[in-house]
Amino acid sequence: MWEPSLPFEPVRNARTKSAFRFLLLPSLLLSLAQSAPETLVIPDDTEVVLRLSEPLSSKRSYAGDLVRFTLDEDVVVGEVLVARKGDRASGTVMEVNRSGFVGSAGALSLRVDYFKVGDTKIPIRGWRFREGQSKTVTALGLALVSPLGLLKKGKDTEIPEGTQFRAFVHGNTRISRAILPVIPEKEEKK
Repeated sequence: MWEPSLPFEPVRNARTKSAFRFLLLPSLLLSLAQSAPETLVIPDDTEVVLRLSEPLSSKRSYAGDLVRFTLDEDVVVGEVLVARKGDRASGTVMEVNRSGFVGSAGALSLRVDYFKVGDTKIPIRGWRFREGQSKTVTALGLALVSPLGLLKKGKDTEIPEGTQFRAFVHGNTRISRAILPVIPEKEEKK
């Protein structure tokens, strides 16, 4: 069998082998310590606190409209920052009932859909229903005096900008650690 020839004869003794192991072990341990798993799992039901970025009204909104939110708190899994306060999230207007005659109130139903980490959408679940003030009793009372009382309208509902919502991650979601926000190192105090 052919063996490559070396310009020198390798030394094969116990001292060389132990020295080699001694030098190799620290670098191996360092590389293992630095290599974290490439993905992170965001567990189902991880709480996400959101703030509405725009006012909504049953008078101006339509079913299917996009609703914009911002994260009101950092999203942290264990000790890993997943998303920062101020990052964007999205939702959808599900149902709109405008206020009507005979005092019927306006109503608005919306759900939150996802927040983004880099270009990855993290699915979240949560919803809100709000109803305006009903004026049915007033309208019927006025109708006893005059049929014009039936023309009394209820109030539309409004959800002001800045309203806080709580949502939850929908299912265990695996994301790449490469897209997570970088935390700047704190400067040491002198």
